[in-house]
This record gives sequence, structure tokens and C-alpha cells, in this order.
Amino acid sequence: MVRPTGFLSDMAELYSMPNKGRVYLFGDGQYKSNSMHGDDLAKVCIDAIDSVEKEMLVGGSEIFTQVELENLALVAAGKREKIRFIRNWVRISSLKLCELL
Repeated sequence: MVRPTGFLSDMAELYSMPNKGRVYLFGDGQYKSNSMHGDDLAKVCIDAIDSVEKEMLVGGSEIFTQVELENLALVAAGKREKIRFIRNWVRISSLKLCELL
């Protein structure tokens, strides 16, 4: 089983928020990611066919926290740092409320 840590294409919102001037992150923004491109994952999957490993954790070569990624995106967008943090209890409560609906 191949388990990617994330995909660059899934990170589109992390890169679009800075262009709007504000970034919102859950928790303290210290979740880490080393996302990779889908083409790279496809190569790993092909190589995994003949592998004896039962589980392969794969990701990109660099690991970033959400804050680090957003700061890079803000610099690329020419915006000043303006990150707002949403407490995790808000996220958890919202998810539980959605389950009830």
C-alpha cells in the first residue's frame, strides 16, 4: 500500500488565500507536510508493484509547516504576513455539527 503525505494540487487553497490578503489556519499552523506532485507518485506506484514492502510512506523532499508554506505564498503574492488562527475546538465542533445534519 502506498501512502502519500499529500499532493501539491490539493494545496491550491493554501496558495489562493494569500492572494486574497488573509490566511486562515486551524490550530497553531504547525501541522507538517511534504506534499508531492501526482507524476512523482505515479512513478512510486509503478515501482511499488514489484516491491516486497507492505506499506510505503512517500512524500516530497522538503517538509514544511502550514505557517512556513503560507509565509512563502504571502511573499510570492507580494503580501504582508496576515495569518489568522482558528482554534481546533471550532473545527472539531463544526465537523460534529455536520455529522448531525
